[in-house]
Amino acid sequence: MAILSTTPFLRIHLHEPTALLEVEWLDFVQGEPLREALLDALRLAHLHHVRAGLCDTKLMRTIRPTDQDWIVQRFIPELATLPLKRLALVWSSDALNRMGVSHVMQRCSHLLTCETEAFDTRSEAFLWVTTGSAAPQSAVLSEI
Repeated sequence: MAILSTTPFLRIHLHEPTALLEVEWLDFVQGEPLREALLDALRLAHLHHVRAGLCDTKLMRTIRPTDQDWIVQRFIPELATLPLKRLALVWSSDALNRMGVSHVMQRCSHLLTCETEAFDTRSEAFLWVTTGSAAPQSAVLSEI
């Protein structure tokens, strides 16, 4: 595993053998820094020809409504252009973040052609996204 990028609120890992890009949110972020971080993750995903993604929002906290709109309108359509087979999400412990992520996914899940699942722990998410063999322990994003 290689760390490709790190900021006070985000760390991006590449797991080369499985072509997995892992985005690990470390703290609250909003506005332009959030958008720049997401665009950087997309750039790295394209550069490294990733086939799977893992987004760990455990420590992320609230996603503001304006950022949710930007994610739906700008980020998800670009994410959908990647040849992802699976995308795993680790739920945040923050209720407002969970609501925000659920709202985003409700609005744009039709754009994603890859399998998408949500998990309570990173280990569950990692196992599923790399092997497809683990059953999700929490809600399936398409059922939210």
